[in-house]
Amino acid sequence: MSGSAEAIARALEAHRRLGAVLARGGEAQAQLVAVLGVLREVFDADRTWLLYPCDPQAPAWWVPVEVTVPEYPGAFAAGEEVPMDATGRAVFARVLAAPGPVVFSPMPAGSDWVVRYRIRAQMLTVVRPRYGAPWLLGLHQCREVRSWSAEEQALFAELAGRIADLLSLVRMGEDLRRREARLQLALEAAGEAHWEWDLDAREGYLSPRFVGLYGDPAAGLRGWLRRVHRDDRRAVVTALRAHLAGASPGIDVEYRFRGAQGWRWLHTRGRLVSLPGAAPGRVLAGTHADVTARKEAELALRAEKERAARAERAKSRYLAAASHDLRQPLHALHLLLQALERRSAAPEVGEIAAEMRASLAAMQQLLDTVLEVARLEAGAVRVRREDLPLEPFLEALQMRLAPAAAARGVALHLHLVPAVLDTDPVLLGSILQNLLANAVRHARRRVMLAARWGRTHVRLEVRDDGPGIPRAERGRIFEEFYRGRGAERGPGAGLGLGLAIARRSADLLGLAIRLRSAEGRGSAFAIAVPRAQPARPAAPPPRVHGGGRLALVADPDPVQAQALGRLLEVWDFRVIVATGGAEAVAAAGWEPPLLVVSAARLADGWDAEALLTRLAAQGPLKAVVLGDEGGAPGPDRCLLPRPPEPAQLAEALARLLGERG
Repeated sequence: MSGSAEAIARALEAHRRLGAVLARGGEAQAQLVAVLGVLREVFDADRTWLLYPCDPQAPAWWVPVEVTVPEYPGAFAAGEEVPMDATGRAVFARVLAAPGPVVFSPMPAGSDWVVRYRIRAQMLTVVRPRYGAPWLLGLHQCREVRSWSAEEQALFAELAGRIADLLSLVRMGEDLRRREARLQLALEAAGEAHWEWDLDAREGYLSPRFVGLYGDPAAGLRGWLRRVHRDDRRAVVTALRAHLAGASPGIDVEYRFRGAQGWRWLHTRGRLVSLPGAAPGRVLAGTHADVTARKEAELALRAEKERAARAERAKSRYLAAASHDLRQPLHALHLLLQALERRSAAPEVGEIAAEMRASLAAMQQLLDTVLEVARLEAGAVRVRREDLPLEPFLEALQMRLAPAAAARGVALHLHLVPAVLDTDPVLLGSILQNLLANAVRHARRRVMLAARWGRTHVRLEVRDDGPGIPRAERGRIFEEFYRGRGAERGPGAGLGLGLAIARRSADLLGLAIRLRSAEGRGSAFAIAVPRAQPARPAAPPPRVHGGGRLALVADPDPVQAQALGRLLEVWDFRVIVATGGAEAVAAAGWEPPLLVVSAARLADGWDAEALLTRLAAQGPLKAVVLGDEGGAPGPDRCLLPRPPEPAQLAEALARLLGERG
């Protein structure tokens, strides 16, 4: 056999033996040892090894696997790091730069490790797996100095490629195991279980930790569904079928499930995936999460909201009933008092009646105030914002309170600004009325309600020239029924509720009441109310002036045609009206129209396009086509729906005739 034939046979045998080793599979380290054993025998070497990493810049390297003959034991301590030195850096750089294997024969003298391990020759090549840094594959010849032929070097490079594929698979397997471990840790940390179900093989998988809680997947989907609460089973089956039919991107459903710990709420998510060894898109995979705590909290919150809503409705009904029932006796007393006054003209009866009327008025005021506080506390007051013109609002408030102020010798002044507020008029009126009533009650001669402009708000301030509020009392004046040490007592005195109502009303509007006070000089209460956004001014209607020019209206509906003609006459056009195309052409034969308003389809089979083409031969014109088949718009043509709104038609004519503005 020739040398070339021997080389080919040797290569084929080497590949066969290497393929047999790889086909057997097994643990990665054992496979690498077997592969290096084949290389040692094929090349009749004394030592074969794999080194990692083949990187001159690495701080160290190590040999994960090595195969030797008994007479020449291992040159490296497997798994132990060897610090990188100048010799190793130079060898790695040379091998990486070479197009193929690098042969050292004989070995250079002077190296301690060459002498110690009796290395007479070596062949090195780079192994480049698809992932990670390159490796270094080496053969040592220790018995004698040896040179490897070009065919042997080529075979060595080919086998290095097979080893690169093996290392790639090893690295992929390691990465997959690491990712599976990280995923399992993440799922367990999140309290979720991973599951898979092969629809063809009817086999399932569930994270081992959760089998005891959720059941054995060997029971199948039917066994799983039997443990779903019957009220939730339809939702689970619907979600599953919708995804299998392609109607949804995945399964996402919450339901009650009977597990080892009784009924629990589960949140199941999943979708069809493609996995090795299974038909594409025939494996369901996803997670189970126990959401019992969240669902119980949601149910408790819902029940609490329902109880609160029922309590609010009950309070509203109670306040309405109390308001009616408490006011009825007062109203009856007023009527009886009037009857008593009419039946007796005795002066003493009149005096008693006047005192009774004053007492009833005080009782009515107390009742109204207490009920208003109760409604605010019960949340029965709803904010209804609107645009509120400020000047008439404050003027009406002044007119209501001026008599009471005048009776106490107090002048009530206004300082107004023209503004529109964004607020609830009822609540703002309650705030200002209570602040003004409080100011009038404490003022010596003068109360001022002043409005001042702000950038986005209007500041409303109520000032009086009264005795002021001591610093020690300023934190309590907004409490219910609180009256300061100098407050009036007896009939007509305040009840200590006005400022409390003002503060609660301000809270509902999201406003803060600011207080400034100086003893002996008076007090000032202020709120900043947001201004309403100015409405955008409406665009002025377009001006259309026919100027006596001729317009043609063509519409298959005579009533519609006449109506359009009347509208154009209002805009100072002379008008010709027709229902068909032939009639329109004949009517315009004596004078070409400047403007044509035509339906897309006419009564005699003509369309707007044919009509406009015929009339355009007589001279330039502008056109408005009505309907969905009016062709394409252009500089001299507008398209409008049929029938058009007058504003739409005016806008179109203004654009065509250049009369905007």
